[in-house]
Amino acid sequence: MRYCCTVFQRVGTCYHEFRKGSFRQGSSHWSSDSLLLHDNILQRSGFGKILQETLPAYNQYGITVVNWTQWQCILQHALAQGGGAELVALEVNEWAEDTFRDHAVFTILGI
Repeated sequence: MRYCCTVFQRVGTCYHEFRKGSFRQGSSHWSSDSLLLHDNILQRSGFGKILQETLPAYNQYGITVVNWTQWQCILQHALAQGGGAELVALEVNEWAEDTFRDHAVFTILGI
């Protein structure tokens, strides 16, 4: 992976965690099957702006649940924008496709 990392590869805590399924209050962060995206990459690539534009409830500091339809909208916006946002979205999409095989949603846990 070029833009994202796993919990075992992270350095520090300034990451947005893409977690399979719904996040339950009281659950711990940094699940072993989560995908992590550093805040600097999220912002500089433009992917963060796409999340804000396509998800009305998106909170970069909180919990945001994303369903398949919403993810498809995010992905299409990123592909249309191109550049870093597209590259990040394509990398997240590999994980998201796997996630949606077993879960109706994934959750973004903000920084």
